[in-house]
Amino acid sequence: MKVVRKIRLTPRLQAIAEKIPSGSVVADIGTDHAYIPVYLLTNRIASHVIASDNKEGPLRAAAETIQLFNVEKAVDLRLGNGLEVLKQDDDVDVLVIAGMGGETVSAVLAQGEHLPKRLVLQPMTEAGMVRSWLLANGFSIIQEDIAWEDNFYYEIIIAEFVGGALPRLENLEIGPCLLADKHPLFKPMLEQRVVRLRKAAQGAASSNTPAARQRVAQLNERITNLEEVLACL
Repeated sequence: MKVVRKIRLTPRLQAIAEKIPSGSVVADIGTDHAYIPVYLLTNRIASHVIASDNKEGPLRAAAETIQLFNVEKAVDLRLGNGLEVLKQDDDVDVLVIAGMGGETVSAVLAQGEHLPKRLVLQPMTEAGMVRSWLLANGFSIIQEDIAWEDNFYYEIIIAEFVGGALPRLENLEIGPCLLADKHPLFKPMLEQRVVRLRKAAQGAASSNTPAARQRVAQLNERITNLEEVLACL
């Protein structure tokens, strides 16, 4: 009898994997070691996965992980930038982009001529920018989550295409679903963010240039907005 190996994910990757509907064809852009594809396949969540990276080194690491867990037949490894690795006849149900900055995530999404209906995104920074892009391009934010790992909070955004530009929501920096659902990690995440923004403002205030003063004003505005939200929690 063939023994099927199982892989254990970190809290961040586990939170991402849990957002994939059963039976999906998944594209994991920037797959790195292919831990998410392997988890989805060995747990019979995904039926097929396209795993891509723009560097040969990570793709070789991905190939080693895929071989170790004997899921080669269900994975297409592709080398390339962003969504250029995908074709319309791939019939992807879910697109995963994790571990990139929010500006990069938005730029990758903007490449897509044929984005799937569901997006599972985990921006490392500027999650508000990603949310703005989604709403401007017809994607409704249907769920959000937070994962705690290595003393950092990671936001996961799940969006589905509904068509047309959607009304811009307030406080996109903090996540409308996280606020509405009162996620248990929401308050400590915002508290940590305020501390880091204050440190950034103190650093910027050491210079008296116009650009530095503008930066301090922007940071203080963000701090005020977050403190107003925290006061209501």
